[in-house]
Amino acid sequence: MRAGRIVTVLCVQGVNQARQRSMPQPTLAPVHTYAIDALVEEMKWPREHVVQLYVHELTRLQSGASVKDYLALLASKRVREALRRAKSPGGVPSPASDLPT
Repeated sequence: MRAGRIVTVLCVQGVNQARQRSMPQPTLAPVHTYAIDALVEEMKWPREHVVQLYVHELTRLQSGASVKDYLALLASKRVREALRRAKSPGGVPSPASDLPT
């Protein structure tokens, strides 16, 4: 990798991290916070990224759910699958492309 490419990648990562820090985190029910904590511990990914994926998937599931008792379980399963498919934390999955449909 050329030096210019490395600098560009690092700058883009820095901008994305700054955006994530400035974005307010959603308030989640304790069951969802617990699920996110478990995913972070199990998968060894940054919390901010797991939260982003989890909230995206939870929102998608809530929109079509008539029974909401198992949303934490389903969202956790789908986020875990997406993180496992990603090769490394450097190959960060995005909510729109890497979550199963």
